[in-house]
Order: sequence, then C-alpha cells, then structure tokens
Amino acid sequence: MATAAAGEAMTTLSTVYKLNGFELAVNELPDYLPLVCEFASLIEEKAARALLADAVDTLAAMERCARQREADHAAIFAALIALSARKPDEEEIAAVLAGMASEPEDLDELDRDWEEEPVTFGPGAPACAGSQNQGPSAMPGQEP
Repeated sequence: MATAAAGEAMTTLSTVYKLNGFELAVNELPDYLPLVCEFASLIEEKAARALLADAVDTLAAMERCARQREADHAAIFAALIALSARKPDEEEIAAVLAGMASEPEDLDELDRDWEEEPVTFGPGAPACAGSQNQGPSAMPGQEP
C-alpha cells in the first residue's frame, strides 16, 4: 500500500472509531489488529464484517506468511478472513505481498537490518541538517 493511501486509510479508520464512540489511546494506531478486533466485537455484525472486508487482502497476505513459517497464529488470520464480508482477491494479495519487506534468512541478518548508526555527541560531531555546529550557543539574554 502506498504511503499516502495507508495514511488516508488510518485517518478513515480513526474517524470510524470516533463516530462510533470508540476513543483511541494516544499511543494506539488505528490498524493495530487486536484493536480492530476489539472494535469489531462492539459493533453490529454486518458492520464488523464490512470492516474486515476492507482489510481482507492484507489479512490473507499475513495468513500466507504465517503459514509459510508454520506459525500457529495463522489460524487467527484464517478466522478473520472467514468472518469478512468478502473473499480475498488474489491480485490484491499478490500486491500486498510484493509491497512487504523481505524476511531475513536468520537472526544475524535481522540484527543487521535493525542496526543503527552510532550517535556521536560533542565537539567534532557531525552537524544536524540545516544547522551549524559551532559549539555551545549563549543562553537567552546572554551575549554569545
């Protein structure tokens, strides 16, 4: 899913929650699957099935990935797909899978993928973008 489309979908989902009196905590993302399931459990069945239909292609892609890993939680995705108001579309599933990051082969590769650059502070540290690293500046009200 393109970034703009994903952002729009998140905004729409947040609006759906609010219109139904369901408030998110500040640190909750609207597409967090346990949250979606909780919300679906609180609304009418027809609306819940429609909500799942909006995500069914992504759920199907996630189910395939989980099954490939022989993960037990693949059954959860299968259950949500079965409850959806529509069947997954094979072309859409392929598009979702194509947009997913490739899975690391082993834990060392996973570590390399998530490794961060070391941060250097103090004199000689690289300057932040758009700033001049000229040492400490004067406090407000003091001469530099």
